Amino acid sequence: MLPPDVIEKATLRGQEYSWSPDSFIEALHRAAKHGLGWVGGQFQFRIADGPTCEIYWIDIDTGGQNSSESWDDYAKRSTQEVETKFKKLMQETDFQKEAESWNFSEEKERNPYFNPLDHLCFVAYFESETS
Repeated sequence: MLPPDVIEKATLRGQEYSWSPDSFIEALHRAAKHGLGWVGGQFQFRIADGPTCEIYWIDIDTGGQNSSESWDDYAKRSTQEVETKFKKLMQETDFQKEAESWNFSEEKERNPYFNPLDHLCFVAYFESETS
């Protein structure tokens, strides 16, 4: 269970929370305030009442807690690493090109103005020291 302020702007599909690219960094910092560390995350296109298109090859991993670091140090380090990697991916990734590799014909049939980038999200997994 993630704290309410962390999931405030998230959506839930199955058992996975996701955030829009614009709201993820805020959620990441809120998770850090609760002492949560990083497990991993990936980008997806989540279409309402439609498919989830996983872009699992565009992910963020920090390698977990080092044996020599305290939980607090790990939580801080992982938060900093994730923020840096997330911002870099947002700048360097052509998500339009990624969207073109998926078939969104049904969505475009229903809505000629459909833009898959409006459905881009980041699925993130956090852990506590006692997880």
